[in-house]
Amino acid sequence: MVRNLPADETNSPPPTLIRYTAALSETTSNGNSQPVREFEIRCLVLPQSSGYPSVLYLIEDSGEEQPWFERYGQVKFDPQGQPSPRLAMHRHVNSGHSSWIGLRFGHFPGFDKLQPGAEWTEGQLTYHLQPDKVVNTQPCWQLEINAPQSRRTVLSIQKTDGAILAAQQRYFVGMGERFDIKLQLEEIMNATPEVVAAWTNAAVPLLKLKQDIKFDLGETESLSKDQLQLAEAALNDIDKATDGTPFGLLAGVIRREVTASQQRETAVADLATRFVGRPAPPITVIPLNGGPAVNLSKPGRVTILHFWEYQEKPLTEPYGQVGYLDFLAQKRKDQVQVIGIITDKQLQEPGAALAALRSARKLQEFMNIGYPLGHETEGALAALGDPRKFGVTLPLWVVIGSDGTILHYRVGYYKVDANRGLEELDAVVEQALKAK
Repeated sequence: MVRNLPADETNSPPPTLIRYTAALSETTSNGNSQPVREFEIRCLVLPQSSGYPSVLYLIEDSGEEQPWFERYGQVKFDPQGQPSPRLAMHRHVNSGHSSWIGLRFGHFPGFDKLQPGAEWTEGQLTYHLQPDKVVNTQPCWQLEINAPQSRRTVLSIQKTDGAILAAQQRYFVGMGERFDIKLQLEEIMNATPEVVAAWTNAAVPLLKLKQDIKFDLGETESLSKDQLQLAEAALNDIDKATDGTPFGLLAGVIRREVTASQQRETAVADLATRFVGRPAPPITVIPLNGGPAVNLSKPGRVTILHFWEYQEKPLTEPYGQVGYLDFLAQKRKDQVQVIGIITDKQLQEPGAALAALRSARKLQEFMNIGYPLGHETEGALAALGDPRKFGVTLPLWVVIGSDGTILHYRVGYYKVDANRGLEELDAVVEQALKAK
């Protein structure tokens, strides 16, 4: 549906409400396209008194892949037309690992400066104008954008006002699996003052929360305890502001997911309380590169255990923070023992264990990991509570004192200091060494 209302008396461009259907598909090895899932994107394009319009958006996705804090946002553009703080991001999960794909919709800044056949480069992106195309009876620029890793986007940009009427994005994940996202215009109309007020008022507490939690796409998709507390504190304001608006369903999702996340956080914290200060359970590890089994329950020296999959593919940041752990291991090599324990579930599958061990060796070589790796034989991870049963992901870090006492238990990722690496973990080790 395309419906244009008259502009106001000043002839300034009116706010525009746009709705798309987004279809995600995978191209199989035989070249066929298989649908994966669909979701909707709604956005409000808001002209500014100076500069480019901003785009307020809502991603309506019922799947679990897209975390709630990336289902909404506002994209502004600097004088050069670059998005700020960033494009809307689509999370793609493949084989348990995440990739983030920037989505372009709503408005293309600088559309009025486009010229037939133009080509240019901005950073790692190359732009090329293809022959024009008519979309929903509207003449459109066809802009092709190519990015590293063979990612490609084609935008259909309405010539009159820069509205993006369609988009096709191609990207690859894992070992070269191809996926495409196709945005199809469902509705575009001028937004009434009442609609603009409803959207912008609802967005105020949501955008403030998004700014406060400072989610980094390089981190795990789970929020920290502090971030969850910020979300909980904002829930009532969000409920009031979004009631009766398109953001109302999102508010309910946020409340449910914050509650569930807090329950997981509490369960993991209870594990730390349960184990810290007590003797380590039986932990027997078979070295990856051969040798007899090693009993780590009473190691005789301060020991860091790092439970993680140690799979060579697909590799996604922050790679279990093994690089930072290796830095600490080299720094403390004369004082501390560091061992990576492989938790790849293929180790428990008949006929797949050898493949899992080969994968770990390849990762060790590729990442140049200097500390030893091994796999357990007596269910040590289960004996340590296996936090995966609460829906959280590894790594698990356990520090054991020289006498076999568990001194530290941590699930997930540490904050990283640019100069000191895993500063929190190093402080735990330092304290353990002083207590010897």
